[in-house]
Amino acid sequence: YTGVAESKSAWQIAEDLERYLGAGQECPRWTRYRLYGLTKVDIAQGRKGGLHSGEECAEQGVAYKALRLARTELQYVHHLAGRRLRERMPWVEYEQVVLSPAHPKPDICDDVIAAAPNGDGVYPKGEISLPLHPNCICDARVVLMDEEAFVDRLRGWVDGSEAWAEMDSYATWVGMSSQTFA
Repeated sequence: YTGVAESKSAWQIAEDLERYLGAGQECPRWTRYRLYGLTKVDIAQGRKGGLHSGEECAEQGVAYKALRLARTELQYVHHLAGRRLRERMPWVEYEQVVLSPAHPKPDICDDVIAAAPNGDGVYPKGEISLPLHPNCICDARVVLMDEEAFVDRLRGWVDGSEAWAEMDSYATWVGMSSQTFA
């Protein structure tokens, strides 16, 4: 959390983590090029670019375990923030787990998507927490309420003809109220 609060990248957090994970003990080690210059597909295809191994490992790059932990924790914080926002937005009805286009092979992500009530990854908001596994690159997308229904409810809330407690709560949270629009 300190790394996130200090706006550190996965690389910087991995460097900080290594002192707790036995820095210098793991080989091969990743260079910045491997993290930022190659895609996950490149890596899955076995490309060795940006790896130090053997004698080259000493004091070079970062250990994969530290990097995996940093990336996973950054994803967790990112998804937690998104989930907290979606929980407050009354026009968001569901969340949909979506595979990354770089998703290399079937895993728990595919299982979670298939286990949704309609098999499409759509769950009631707040029911699924991402990431689902270390290095998970799946995303959660919002499924909004019907546009016409939203406009009608919002108009009623703004003109005071319809109560909408969830919108009152959201408006208070962002520092507004229905009176702001009057």
